[in-house]
Amino acid sequence: MAIVTDEGIKRRDSLFLHSACGGCSAKVSQEFLSSLTSLLPSYEGISALLTGSGGNEDAAIYALNESVAVVASVDVIAPPVDDPMLFGEIAAANALSDIYASGGVPLLCLAILAVPEKLGVQASREILAGVLSKVHEAGALLGGGHTVHSDHALAGLAVVGTAPPSRILRNSTARPGDLICMSKPIGTGVAFSALRAGHYDMRRAAPFLISAAQLNADPGLSLSAREVHALTDITGYGLVGHALEMARASDVTIRINAGSVPLFPGVLELYQDGYQTSLTARNLAWCQKHLKLAFGLSLPLVEVLADPQTNGGLLLSASPDEVGSIVSLWRKSGFSEAAIIGEVLERCPHFVEVAP
Repeated sequence: MAIVTDEGIKRRDSLFLHSACGGCSAKVSQEFLSSLTSLLPSYEGISALLTGSGGNEDAAIYALNESVAVVASVDVIAPPVDDPMLFGEIAAANALSDIYASGGVPLLCLAILAVPEKLGVQASREILAGVLSKVHEAGALLGGGHTVHSDHALAGLAVVGTAPPSRILRNSTARPGDLICMSKPIGTGVAFSALRAGHYDMRRAAPFLISAAQLNADPGLSLSAREVHALTDITGYGLVGHALEMARASDVTIRINAGSVPLFPGVLELYQDGYQTSLTARNLAWCQKHLKLAFGLSLPLVEVLADPQTNGGLLLSASPDEVGSIVSLWRKSGFSEAAIIGEVLERCPHFVEVAP
């Protein structure tokens, strides 16, 4: 990972911190997105397209034959940090995550870069160097891309991978009786907001910066031989938002035990101190009618559960016989705070329940 210094932040803040929000906090709301995707045709079931826009899946999957399917996705983020190379690393890791969350192996990437003219060539090269380092770490190739001038910096990837059709992982196949586990702590959204406001120095910020640049490759690829029922990654719509997508697509209820959810250090205090992201309230508003909160849960904790993640961890549904070994494998793969956080129930009045 790129080494970020406080001096680097001061030097570049006029280039990166002028944007209103960074990382996946810059996503449009689920309500806005739904109004767009409702216009898209659904080819699922009438062609070789196995997943498309209709089910909020993480990638589009197209079966070439009985042995190979193409897994494709695209993701672009605004800078959550001031350091160009670290920004590139986070943007690339975030884009690659959709392929892993679908059970795929990334093969070919195309970079997408928007740069303010005043950013200059050197900082732009550093962003691209960060992107390239993560593509190579994933074992994929960077075959080119597209670059435009913009008032605000943006970076991301279009990614093409492959997977056997029989091993494709979806978010729509959770089963009652499953347990729910996740591979990374949450809280990067509000932590990035606090970093941009000067609350954090880089030493204190290290845990969530390292996580945001960490590929989901090891936990993703290790799942292909296991009986995993449903999988997605936790990004801009927060833990409760992506749990809601999984529950609704699977026609089940997911109960989250809030006390079991791993959090980055200090994020509850940040919400208590009034730090916010531009997406947290919209995430909660979208989930509200489908979400049942246990009495007595604090507002900061509820906000963290809706905190938009940038390259967050994987959220997985599997049988009780499997999840213990999956979590153990994740922890051995460098995801030390992986945890079992809940269970899948038969469909109840609410798609997501949050217990203490």
